Parts: sequence; structure tokens; C-alpha cells
Amino acid sequence: KIGNWAFSGCGSLISITIPESVTSIGAYAFYECDNLVSVTISEGVTGIESYAFYDCGNLKNITIPESMTSIDYAAFQGCSSLMSITIPESVKSIDSYVFYNCSSLMNIAISENTTKIASSAFGETAYANNPDNWNNGCLYIGKHLVDIDKNAEYIVVCPETICIANGSFNGCKKL
Repeated sequence: KIGNWAFSGCGSLISITIPESVTSIGAYAFYECDNLVSVTISEGVTGIESYAFYDCGNLKNITIPESMTSIDYAAFQGCSSLMSITIPESVKSIDSYVFYNCSSLMNIAISENTTKIASSAFGETAYANNPDNWNNGCLYIGKHLVDIDKNAEYIVVCPETICIANGSFNGCKKL
């Protein structure tokens, strides 16, 4: 395991490859590593703990392996240069705020095996902020309903929906 706070604030860290011998990435492990651009996580890592890559504003590339099963609270929150993410089939749950405020994140792929998405996991991303990605008040990523327009008066949930993210309907006072 890479321990909690292990590389936190290491401003000169640019690129990392996490080897197969590591099974998890601890909380705050790379917190505020401002110049971190690329992260490759090898097979064998099964979890990323809370705030692990929080506010790594220059992080552009992250490879998540098939061995990953969960991504914890705010793990990538504030990674404002991240533009694309693929969640592999092995990931069953994505916790709250995982990609929140990843303001450049436009391309998101989530496996149909992911059955739990917590609240605001993809809030304030380029994807969520693009009106073209909203359909009749609903924001879908693949077959995952991740948010609802809080001003919507009428919603139709697609029959092929796999999961509805926690909190999606919270604050929908007109429904």
C-alpha cells in the first residue's frame, strides 16, 4: 500500500507508475502534487482511497487498471486538467465527489458493471456543464443516470438505466 499522505505536496513530482506490488493507494497519498501530469496504475491495485489525487491540477492522464474495484470519496476532485477517464469493468462503485470539479473532464466511459455512483461524482465537469449532454432534464453517462436538472417538472427515466446516482433527485422541488 502507498500510505496516507505519502507523497502529499511533492511539487516536483511529474509522472508516476504504481507497480503491481502495490494493492491500494492511501488517503491523501498524492494530495496537491501540483505538477503531477501522468499516473499509470498497474494491475494489482484494487482501491484508491479518499482524496488520493485531490487537487492535482495538472494531472492530464490516468490509467485505471482492471484490478480496481472501488474509487473512494473525492479521489480525483479538482484535477482540472483531466480530460478523459475510462472506468474499467471491475469497478463496482464510484464514491461521492470522485471527479467533482474536474473542469476539463469531457470524455467519460463507465462500464455497465458499475452499479453504484454516489452523489456529485461527476459534478462540475466539462461533461456535466455541457448542455448537449442533458436530455429532457437528465444527465446520463452511458446507461448511468448521474444527475437531474433541479428545475425539471417532468422526468422520464430510460428503461435501460443501470443505476441512478445517489442524490440525483435531491432538491428537485418541481417534480
